[in-house]
Amino acid sequence: MGLTYSTVRLMRALALLILIVSACGRRLSPAECDAMLDRYLDMTEDDDPALVGVTGEPRAELRVQRIEERKKSAGYLEAGAHCATQVSAAEHACAMKAPSPNEWEACFEYH
Repeated sequence: MGLTYSTVRLMRALALLILIVSACGRRLSPAECDAMLDRYLDMTEDDDPALVGVTGEPRAELRVQRIEERKKSAGYLEAGAHCATQVSAAEHACAMKAPSPNEWEACFEYH
């Protein structure tokens, strides 16, 4: 089975997190990292072509299933393991306020 668009996008974003140079300041808790990564998954799941044409309860169920699958991906697990040491509080705050996936990703590109 090939990689879906949303999986590729997640892998790209998570690669940004893994390559971030540590910034000064307090480190994030595992719960903060989970919330930040889950926010990205939530924002990007609707871009998944598998959801096109699916509506109502079936869409909601499929969406939850796809997010749970993405949480089991190697990229997600690796990003979660490294988040607490590589993501600054400022980057976390930026990501949590970002209104779009592109703006979420931009929180990590220049640090």
